[in-house]
Amino acid sequence: MASNSVAGAVLAGGHSSRMGRNKALISVGGKPMIQTITNTMCQLFAEVVIISDQRGSYQFLGLPIIHDIHKDLGPIGGIHAALTELDTPAAFIMGCDTPFVSTEIVEYIVNYPADAPVKAALVDTTIQPLCALYRRDCLPVINDQICRGTRKLSDLLNSLRTAVVPITPDLPFYRPHLLQNINDPKSLQALNSRKHWS
Repeated sequence: MASNSVAGAVLAGGHSSRMGRNKALISVGGKPMIQTITNTMCQLFAEVVIISDQRGSYQFLGLPIIHDIHKDLGPIGGIHAALTELDTPAAFIMGCDTPFVSTEIVEYIVNYPADAPVKAALVDTTIQPLCALYRRDCLPVINDQICRGTRKLSDLLNSLRTAVVPITPDLPFYRPHLLQNINDPKSLQALNSRKHWS
């Protein structure tokens, strides 16, 4: 599925305060996490971009880098930048710290039969706003949230007509750690202690 109507966008603009170093560049399976994720996205989308103000950190990926328009707002600023700067009607937004995401789950969410501005993965009881498809017509609501100083993605999803996409064990591509976040030393240590990552 090389889609021209959806672009892929990987958010890598955080300060990695919990990890204490740039988590996007931490090696998992012999590659920086962000490289694994962008490789997955490039299999699906004709256009894949990095959303970050750290241009020099990610030039090795050979992908366009888009800066936040509104600085230091966290993920909502990255989603805003992606939808504003990309020409496609929608963008699939991924965080930079979920190295086990697969092409199958992304394709499943993109094609999930729901007509909604946002389609977001639901794992157990947790909605994953950084594994989600956002249409450009979300922008007015995002702009309103930013103007009101509301940064929480949970508040954004509650303000939009969000379709949750259940990721359940009966799906053929399901794996327990499919959307595991590696965003702090504890999760990294747990990962390194496992013999098998998938």
